[in-house]
Amino acid sequence: MLLDSHTHVVSPEPDRFARTARGLGREWWTEPGRDVEALIRTLDDHRVERAVLVQAVGAHGYDNSYLLDAARRFAPRVVAVPAVDLDDPRLADGDIATVIGDLARDPVVTGIRLFAVSPASRWTARPARVRAAFDAAGAARLVMVLTLFESQLAALAGAVVDHEGPVALDHCAFPGLRAGLLPDDAPLLALERAAHVTLKVSSHLLLDAAAAGASGALVGQLVARFGPDRILWGSDYPQTGADYGALVALAERAAGGLSGADREAFFAANAARVFGRPGLS
Repeated sequence: MLLDSHTHVVSPEPDRFARTARGLGREWWTEPGRDVEALIRTLDDHRVERAVLVQAVGAHGYDNSYLLDAARRFAPRVVAVPAVDLDDPRLADGDIATVIGDLARDPVVTGIRLFAVSPASRWTARPARVRAAFDAAGAARLVMVLTLFESQLAALAGAVVDHEGPVALDHCAFPGLRAGLLPDDAPLLALERAAHVTLKVSSHLLLDAAAAGASGALVGQLVARFGPDRILWGSDYPQTGADYGALVALAERAAGGLSGADREAFFAANAARVFGRPGLS
């Protein structure tokens, strides 16, 4: 079974579901066929049984309306990870629990995305805000999904390590690779013993490693350092690339050195366990 832990969709009806393009990455949302129906057809074409829909902040900002609508219509084949804007000055620290709690009431919601890679993002340097979000996600039993750069990991390390619920790092926190591998001083390695932290090994990261001829070596290194039960495949389709088949093939090559059980964990079992609400397993 293939289970894609990181996909995006965008509404074909901008008058109904507003777009708020933020200049993040390539503008894939302007391409035709990027709605959830097209994604489902693509999954069918490549025998991918299930997927996690992650809020496309670059296209829809923090309006999760389309994401939730899409997930409800195709549940339980897909689940949703909506985003909460911790940089919004109108959102008081005391209101974060209410916002996350309201999202958690929707049975298609399995995690909360905290997005820190926007150029003006500063929430990672606000400990009270970080704690409020982590506490709320923990109370709601949602996966805390962090999208941040490795340079921001140190500010969150305490909250991540102390968190009692699951944490997933999008794109492995965009680590700087050397010859396609994590260097010995990689900030990501500070979380090596945090067993509740899982790493999304996305196409973005695999392409970086493949450029150095080391995608398989990188996956092997991650398994050796973090264990085979803590890495998840995520295509990042269509953000990273418009050819889904090519992204699947990239991941299959990268995982070529894994044992059968570890391959199954990487491509499906780990994501089913981590994002298992409400029946993804």
